[in-house]
Amino acid sequence: HNDWYSQVEQIFEEALRFGHYIGAATKADCDKTTPHGLVDTTWGMLQQTQKYPTLTKDEGEVDVVVIGAGMDEEIDCDFTRVNGYLFPEPGSTDDEMKRLRDEEKVCEKAGMLDVRMVDLGGGKEVGGIREALLFPRSAEYHPLKFVNGLAEVVTRKYGVKIFEMSHVLRKELSVNGKIKAQSGGTIKAKEAVILATFTPINRNQAIHARMQPWRTYLIALAIPKGSVTPGNYWSSERKSTYVGGRDHEHGQCVADYRDHWSELERWTRERFPQAGEVVKRWSGEVFVPIDLLGFYGPDLFNTTNSGMIPGAVMKYVATGDSGQATTGAAIAARVLGDLILRKANPWCDLYSPARLSTTLHPSSLQELGRIITITCAGFGTALPLVPRGVTDLQGLVAPDSLPDLKPGEGAVVQSGLFKIALYKDDKTGVLHKMSALCTHLGSLVTWNPNDSTFDW
Repeated sequence: HNDWYSQVEQIFEEALRFGHYIGAATKADCDKTTPHGLVDTTWGMLQQTQKYPTLTKDEGEVDVVVIGAGMDEEIDCDFTRVNGYLFPEPGSTDDEMKRLRDEEKVCEKAGMLDVRMVDLGGGKEVGGIREALLFPRSAEYHPLKFVNGLAEVVTRKYGVKIFEMSHVLRKELSVNGKIKAQSGGTIKAKEAVILATFTPINRNQAIHARMQPWRTYLIALAIPKGSVTPGNYWSSERKSTYVGGRDHEHGQCVADYRDHWSELERWTRERFPQAGEVVKRWSGEVFVPIDLLGFYGPDLFNTTNSGMIPGAVMKYVATGDSGQATTGAAIAARVLGDLILRKANPWCDLYSPARLSTTLHPSSLQELGRIITITCAGFGTALPLVPRGVTDLQGLVAPDSLPDLKPGEGAVVQSGLFKIALYKDDKTGVLHKMSALCTHLGSLVTWNPNDSTFDW
């Protein structure tokens, strides 16, 4: 956003190293990611939440445009154009094929005239796929190369300052824009503070209660060179993609954390028998708003933004990308940049955290009710004397009867009046004990055996 660069001094505070989370929890582990427009959410799904009439193809392609613009800054990030394909699973019903054709009609109404049904031939180079909905001009690129190249450009050319290892806690965000990092450094924002922290580090339930965290799983496999037609492939049943899928709600049930990677591998080998060994596997977390569109705008119900506090600095949020972070980041940059500069932007209302139109849609109200139920359950089980089962009852009367964990294992248990999170260090064998209440919102965490983390 060139106007933003020229008019506002910018400072970024990064909790760890720049790009750390991209390398640790996204497709960057296999050296590529895919700016895929809105195909992962699909235009038909957006139409169901009554957002479609105000969407245009420009928003679906904005991330590709932004990444492509990086080429003008000579950022070498292996940017390559590829096609995207939305396809039905074998044996799909007529309803599933109708959904693809309806999606084609919705895209046509949105101005995406080159989205069309195609026949890929059914060969193993395309995973046995025949009929599919083609989305031209998608792309793939190396995300770490891009963000590091972008950081070099904005610091050298535009004077942006980036401070790494500067973890900021919610309590260190003052009304007047003063921000203190745990490392000891302090900065003072003059115009605005943007909480682009995946999920905002505040306790604003007006934001958190309207989106649900999900965990998604991915694998990368070696393939003989030239044996697979380059492209981005999405299954219309949304159970899996070429290397990822099997999403489930985050931190809700221990049984959800089964070996989803083996399921993905089995699915991939059935589709692409030429696939070799699994070279990497990982999982990541995504936040999905009830109407499937991100929240980019002023932090809702934040008294700092009321205009009634002298010296208060506006606070904005950027969250709820629904697993489409490249698209979301590009749109958020345009929307928030114009808001801070007090310029008109046609997308501000569409992505506003204060929007109500889709929240009142029947499908959104149903999803909102489900999320509120889950949230209340999380807070309810976090209460000291509310048992989750027989083992919690045992922990109430015998607080020292802790489970015998193996190195690298963890658990959430009742110990007397408190629920505690246990973890046995896989190197030293030391048993660590912490409160099992999330420091963010105060709900109960769940042990994730796949990633050896406590999820909330």
